[in-house]
Amino acid sequence: MINRMRVAGLAGALLGLVASAAVADDLDAVEKRICTAWAKHRSVTATINMQSEITSDEQRITSNGQGTYEFLRHGDKLLARTEMRSTMNQRVGEQEMSSQQQVLVIVDGQWAHTYAETTVEFGGTQMPPQRMATKRDIAGEASPDPRQMLADLHKDHNVTLLPEDAGAGRKLYVLEARPKHPVPGHPIAKMVHYFDQDTGCMAKLVMLDERDKPIQTITYSDYKFDVDIKPERFVFVAPPGVQVLDQTGD
Repeated sequence: MINRMRVAGLAGALLGLVASAAVADDLDAVEKRICTAWAKHRSVTATINMQSEITSDEQRITSNGQGTYEFLRHGDKLLARTEMRSTMNQRVGEQEMSSQQQVLVIVDGQWAHTYAETTVEFGGTQMPPQRMATKRDIAGEASPDPRQMLADLHKDHNVTLLPEDAGAGRKLYVLEARPKHPVPGHPIAKMVHYFDQDTGCMAKLVMLDERDKPIQTITYSDYKFDVDIKPERFVFVAPPGVQVLDQTGD
């Protein structure tokens, strides 16, 4: 009887290993399909919508934003431009604060440039706008290339393939990413990426807390492909008086 139990246990363990290998193979195959589908596009434009909400016993923070995304394959360079306008409201006890922000992110094929202008209103008083510009290496979500984005995601996250989803009549690949080294108290416990199967483009990104409550949802819609976009759209020039903080190599 004991030997039979040992054999059954060994068989179960082997089946578990086989199942794990199959899942890994499926994830690898799906990521390759995403990258292959995306690589067919010469240029892409899309509309972005963002909503977020973080609540606790002490505070509530909500924000929403809209913007545009542009991508261009120019020679051997991959260029991208994202523009967003958002409004945030924060309530702590009886105190309220609101802010408006404009963000421009340009990837010029060598570096990722970000310019942000934020205006805060607190206690009925509007503060002077805060303006900041940075220059950094192209990595993670800043990369227009899903191959690099996914590779960087795997470095710091355990990525799992979830069942397919059908959003707005489209079949979507769904990838869940959990931090390999979670930071205690950090509001984001995992991210779920949705990729359109036909185009390889991101359809949605959802960030969730440890209770699986969505904290932030970013959706991409109104995709247009192989449209005429000028390379000059992807040249970054900081506004007058704004010093660019060089973060390359950090």
